[in-house]
Order: sequence, then C-alpha cells, then structure tokens
Amino acid sequence: MEDQQQSQEIEKQIPVNTKDAPALKQRTKLSFSALSLLLLINIGVSISSVYLYDKYFAIKIAVIDSDDIRKYIQERRNLFVQGKINSDAFSSSVNKIDDALEKVEKRIIILKEDSVVKNASKIKIAH
Repeated sequence: MEDQQQSQEIEKQIPVNTKDAPALKQRTKLSFSALSLLLLINIGVSISSVYLYDKYFAIKIAVIDSDDIRKYIQERRNLFVQGKINSDAFSSSVNKIDDALEKVEKRIIILKEDSVVKNASKIKIAH
C-alpha cells in the first residue's frame, strides 16, 4: 500500500505540462555538456597517466654487446702489456665498464645483445 502511495506521489511530481518540456531539454543539454567535459578530462588523465607510467615506472630492456666489452678490455690489456699505461690506468679503465653499468637506472634490465632480437636501447662503453 505504501509503495503505491509513494509511486503515485512520484508520478504527481513528474511534469506533464508541455510548458515544462523546454526546461527538461535545457537540463539535458547541460548534462550533455557536462558529460563531454568529463569525457575530455578522463581522456587527458588517462593519456598522462600512461605517459608517466611509461616514463618513470615501466621496466625497460637495454642491451650490451659482449664483444665491445671484450675488445675494450683486450685493447686496454695490450696497452698495459706494451707499457703505454700503468696498472692504475688499466684498472680505472676496466672500472669504467662497471661505472657505466651502475649508472643505468634500476628499472632497466640489461641483457646481452645476442639474446635480444630488436627494439632495445644499447648501452655504450666509453673507449
């Protein structure tokens, strides 16, 4: 009984006159513009969050060429054997490899170049 009375009261509140119809259309236009604004805000937030995630949090893969490292150490060893550099210069040049790898961000995984097919950035060892 009470449900019927409530539904009848609600029906009485619904405008039946045609003079109230433009007001309903105006509310619909406001709602559409509000939805459009919300949609644009949502798109902006989504794009920026994906960009920021990729830039600061996503795991990246970098490659290092083991042949480059081998050639660099071989070259430094030859210079040491020939007497062109002393042992301190040799050890500091070998430490450059470790320093270059330490400078890489923690979210970057380093793999050998032989194991990656394509689309990975390459870490250069200074000669």
